[in-house]
Amino acid sequence: MSYDQAREKFVSVRKGTRAEVVTGLEEDLHNGKSAFERSRFNLVHALANIEAKKKYEFLESISAVMDAHLRYFKQGFELLSQMEPFIHQVLTYAQQSKEMAMNEQDKLAKRIQEFRTQEEIANLRMASNVNTSTSGDGIHVVGLQSYKKIEALMQSTANGQVEIIKQGYLFKRSENLRGEWKRRYFVLDSHGTLYYYGNKGNKQSEWHHSKLLNRLVYLVASDS
Repeated sequence: MSYDQAREKFVSVRKGTRAEVVTGLEEDLHNGKSAFERSRFNLVHALANIEAKKKYEFLESISAVMDAHLRYFKQGFELLSQMEPFIHQVLTYAQQSKEMAMNEQDKLAKRIQEFRTQEEIANLRMASNVNTSTSGDGIHVVGLQSYKKIEALMQSTANGQVEIIKQGYLFKRSENLRGEWKRRYFVLDSHGTLYYYGNKGNKQSEWHHSKLLNRLVYLVASDS
């Protein structure tokens, strides 16, 4: 029986009611009031507990998470600190390997360029031999002594007046896909620059120029 029901029954007792009935109603009222008070205090305690947990549970959980992260990263830092000498050793080895690889690439590129240069010289000699046998242009291979003289003249006039050392017709390989050999008129000056254009008599042709390569000195026409 609830406290409200027990109280209503006790209040509704009339005069002349038997004593044992009144005693029973008083006991029911007392028991109901005690149960009500216990329930009320339990509710107050639960609400107070909830309010208290609001103040510390969130902070406690956040602090625990941060502490776990701190311990995790601290252990990682200690482990990486122990590995630091090995890491620097690996970085040094990687840098040395990179430099060695770049040096090997440079050597390979030089070898390839030397091979191509020798191949082009051989092709130029072959083309010169063919042209000499079929035409009267007088193209010939410049000997070693002539090359040394040209080089000496270039060095002696490097900072002076530009002089023409050699001029004449020369076969030049075109840069198209077919790679055809075309006859061009070349002029070699004392500053080591080699000029060429399409036709010796065509003065209105556009001049092209490039730095002189050693492989192009071997074949120059004789009409210098």
